[in-house]
Amino acid sequence: MTALLKRLEISLVLMGLFLTAACSGIKTDFQQPSQFRLTLSPGAHGPENIGKGDGLLVRLFDVSPEFDFESLTYRVAADRYETDFYNKFMTSPGRMITQVIKEGLYASSHFTSVTANDPENIRYRLRGTVLELYGDAMVKNRPMAVMTIRFKLEKQDQDGFSPVVTKTYSQQIGLETLNAQHLIQAWNQCIEQILTDFLKDTATAVK
Repeated sequence: MTALLKRLEISLVLMGLFLTAACSGIKTDFQQPSQFRLTLSPGAHGPENIGKGDGLLVRLFDVSPEFDFESLTYRVAADRYETDFYNKFMTSPGRMITQVIKEGLYASSHFTSVTANDPENIRYRLRGTVLELYGDAMVKNRPMAVMTIRFKLEKQDQDGFSPVVTKTYSQQIGLETLNAQHLIQAWNQCIEQILTDFLKDTATAVK
């Protein structure tokens, strides 16, 4: 009789836990994490131009601490942001954005890839800081992808490096729905437009 009562008590406890979880909205199935990378569209800025410009050294871009996460970040209120545990970049946002920026600039007619180990061929040096990188969910039914990057392009001469272009570029692109896939696609568009604007500003400076 005692064993039967103990089994009954255990059953009641388990049932209570199940009902509590159901009422609180806890899911019993687990979403699989996904990883994403930022990319340029094929042929962006013309692969036929590779190797035709001046030597450009691109330093690793900095990222503002509040957005320097592998998890995607969403703005949900004026002073509140949330990170998405299940959807992440494949590597740090600074490394990923730097790589995409390099690909776009080296594919242009303005610049050629050069490393720090080849100082004699360094004609220009680029530093950058990612100031904003998030999905904006503040306005209901009007989500947006937000990206802001500050560029500092310097030219080397006999006296050292001097600034050529120092400017901040910002893009906001509307999303059909607020999900990771659409956010990544919109960020790709942001990078391409920022690169296009930056290259226009450097068109006369690099001549």
